[in-house]
This record gives sequence, structure tokens and C-alpha cells, in this order.
Amino acid sequence: VRPYPLELLERIYSDLGLTIITKGYESFGWNDIYILGKKSNGILSIYWEGSQFVYHSLALINREICLQLIKKGYKVSIIPYEKHQFGSEMDKRFKAIEERINKPLSKPADIHIRHHWPPNFNPPPEGHWVIIQPWEFGPLPKDWIEPMRDLVDEIWVPSKYVWKSYVSSGIPPEKVFVIPNGVNIDIFNPKAKPYPLKTKKHFKFLFVGGTIWRKGIDILLEAYTEIFTNKDDVTLVIKDMGQDSFYKHMSLKGKIEEIKNNPDAPEILYLTDKLTERQMAGLYTACNCLVHPYRGEGFGLPVLEAMACGIPVVVTEGGATDDFCKKQWAYLIPSKRILIDFPDCKLVRKYAEILEPNKEKIKSILKHVFRNYGEAQEKARHALEYVQRYFNWEVIGEKVIQRIEELRKKPIRRYVFKMKSKKSREELYKEAEFLYKNGQEDKAIALFQKALALDPSFALAHNNLAFIYWQKQDVEKALHHIIKAMEISPDNRDIIWNCGQIMLGLGYAKDAYKVYKSYLKRHPEEKEIKQVVEELEKGQIF
Repeated sequence: VRPYPLELLERIYSDLGLTIITKGYESFGWNDIYILGKKSNGILSIYWEGSQFVYHSLALINREICLQLIKKGYKVSIIPYEKHQFGSEMDKRFKAIEERINKPLSKPADIHIRHHWPPNFNPPPEGHWVIIQPWEFGPLPKDWIEPMRDLVDEIWVPSKYVWKSYVSSGIPPEKVFVIPNGVNIDIFNPKAKPYPLKTKKHFKFLFVGGTIWRKGIDILLEAYTEIFTNKDDVTLVIKDMGQDSFYKHMSLKGKIEEIKNNPDAPEILYLTDKLTERQMAGLYTACNCLVHPYRGEGFGLPVLEAMACGIPVVVTEGGATDDFCKKQWAYLIPSKRILIDFPDCKLVRKYAEILEPNKEKIKSILKHVFRNYGEAQEKARHALEYVQRYFNWEVIGEKVIQRIEELRKKPIRRYVFKMKSKKSREELYKEAEFLYKNGQEDKAIALFQKALALDPSFALAHNNLAFIYWQKQDVEKALHHIIKAMEISPDNRDIIWNCGQIMLGLGYAKDAYKVYKSYLKRHPEEKEIKQVVEELEKGQIF
């Protein structure tokens, strides 16, 4: 029996300007627990974590959605993920973003949104937690499942195809929402000034994206070179992307150069320069048709941009682009779903899934578009109307705002999880150590992450994750966790040791030396670290 009626308690905390942030169940004592917090004043505070002034689609999406939130009056603080490659001078709208980079919020964040690669599953210090994360290979990575299921409030994905991947991998469907990408129709439109191309050929096919197997560039090259020769009045413009970042060492640049050096092969223009959004729009309008025979896509933003610029598109059928590419206004390449090995990480199922586009159909469509361009242009006109109406950023911004406003009404999931957890952070930590020592790395990682969900400032859990990820050669995650551990506990011997070893392993001997030397000033009795410092000073490692 409660000592007070719940209605009376509700009136009391409401009069005090409080509201229930979350509620849970306690296994001893009173059955119900309520966590109270200050009522929101109506204007939500949002941390947005992800790249901004960088030349890739993730950054573009971050910029446009942040601008929509700012425009609607939300308090937004932006946490960049990568170093800027340009500034606000590129577009006067970007000044609003620049002003909010690393700007402290005036009150605790109501929502923390992350959109970058790779994903970071360390819980934010406050607010509802949203992750925007596309995935192109069907079954999800195993180590995504527990944090997404137990700790993240919502996952936003760009297409129904990705939504199915999440749900079939075990993520509750009520947590996954489709928020498609959009296009700036003030820039990407048929009036964009054509980008100058060094060719005398009149018909220009275009490929935009990383020249990697997943994007289907190999099958496009095969199809193109099998049906055309240098005598044909046609060129294939390839705008490579991510060759210095996401897709480093994965590019088919060598194969492209080999074809270019063949005097009988059809012409190819290979572009690698970083282009502004206006230059990209001009690239689309300078060409006649975009071809994107992908095997795996989370969305396919270049396809949408090409449609917005009024040129016909040829795309794989059955994947993410089905959401906006219909047969009335796009040329669809039949495909079949196949299973492949996926050595990059462990998935929830044995094999990854991709689509294999039909090469013969690609050849017939390319020839058809080349010979019947009037028909293709008619399709493009229908596509243009559709994209301008349903995929401009204002429409997408409203979808984001709808989710944010719905989310504010719900309890914060990781707080509920924290109250339901019957184990302390120390118990989870000890169990994780036991699992790791017995060769069960993935289960150990999951438990260390659970310990961090209970206490994000648990330095030893960060330290152990850094050690495991370093052994797994996942440098980015290892660095993230060891830096966190150092910030929280800068005088812990094991953390100092691991930090120095990771620095040495990366070739940063000077940084390792500084870390160890600083520690020795406080702990001159530490023999092992002293020995490494002496070796560095002698020049054996320096």
C-alpha cells in the first residue's frame, strides 16, 4: 500500500515543476521507482554528434537536418566527429552550424543524436539517445545488438530495406524508424550550371560513389566496355568518393586506368577532386544518365540527387532505392539476393546478404537509354516532380521533428535498463573479465558495455575495452576507450601502461614517452614503466 495516493504525488511534483523522466521496478522494498526531473520548457535541447564540414554524404545529411532543427527553434549543440575540410564560407546557411559547434547547452540535453561511422555505443551522459545508422549487408554485426536493444532509445535508418535488416536481426521493430535522406532542391535542380568536363563525346553516363565492389562499379565497367567502343559517341564519367577515407585501399582505380589506357576501349573520365555541393549538382546536369548498379546500399543519395537534377537513373531493383525509384520514372536492373562471407566482423547470422544485379540487363538498359533518350528524359521529368515534392529537406526535417516530439514523451531507456539490472557494475566487470580470460571476447565486450551503461565513468571498463579492441586491431575503438579511461582516471597504472603501449604500437613514441614520463614523476618506484622510458631515451624505440 502506498503511503500517499499517486494522484496526490503527481500534483505535488507537477506544482514543483517536475515530471517523471522514467520509471522502473525494484526487486526489493517498494515495487515502483520514479525518477523525477525538471519539466521541459517546450524547447528541446539537442546534442548532435557527427561530421559537418566534410566532403561526404554523412556530413551533408548532418548539416541539413541540423539546419532544419535550428530553423524550427530547437537548441542545438553540435559535436563534430572529424576535422573540418572546409568552412562556413561555402554556404551562408552554414554560419548557423558554425556558431553551434561545441557550444554548451543552457540546460541538460533532452536528446543526444549520433550519426557517424563507425557507430559509438558508449551511452551519452544525458537525454534520450538516438543513433542514425545505415547498414548494407543484411544481418547486423553481433556487437551492435545488445546496446541497440537495451540502451538506445531509437534507431533511425534511411530506408525500408535497412529497417528489415534491423528487425530481422532481433532489434524490436518499435525502436526502428525510417527517416529517409533528402536533397537541397535549391542547389540540386535542372538549372544547376553544368560542370566542365574534358570530353568531345556528347552522351555521358555518370557513376557517383566509391569505386568499390559493393557499389557495383566492377559490373558497370564490364557492361560498359562490352557494348561500347572508342568509336561510339559516349563516355562514362566516374566521380570517385571516399578513396582517402571510408574506402581507402578498396578503390578500383587500377582497373579504371587500365581501361583508359586501352585505345579501343570506350572513353572514361575519372574524377577524384573534392567537389562542392553546387559543383556536384553541375556534374549531374552535365551528364545524361546516372548508373548505379549497386550490390548494397543503405539509401543511395547520389541517385536521389541525380533525379532532383532532372537526369534519368538506372539502379538495382530490390534494394534501398526501391523507396523512391519506381518503374514509372527509373530504369530498374533485376537482381537476385545472394549470401556472401563477411570477414570484417561477426554477424548475427553466418552470411551477409547482397544483391547481384543482372549484367546482361545492365547492358540492354544502357543501350536502350543511349538510343532512346527522349523516353529516358520523360521518365526523368516524372522523377523530378516526385523528388521535389517528397524528398526536399523541409519534408525530411518534419519527419525528424515528429520523432523527437514523440520521443520526449517516453522514458529514457538506459535508465530503465539500469534499474532493471540486478548486477552492479563491479559484478558485470568481474564476469566480463572471466569471459575474456576464457576466450569469449564478444560476450566480454557486451558485459563491459553493460557496465558502462550503468556508469559511463567506469574507467577500468573503458581500459579493458581499449585493450580488447587493440588486440582485435580495431584502432579507432581502442583509442576512443583508452582516451576516455585516461580522462577519468589519469593516475591508474594499468590505464597508463595500456595508453603508452597503444601509442607505441601506432608509432607515436613521443606521445608514449610523455605519458610514461609524467607518470614516473608521480610514481618513481614504477620499474616496468621506468625501463621503457630509459629505452626511449637511449633511442632504442624513439
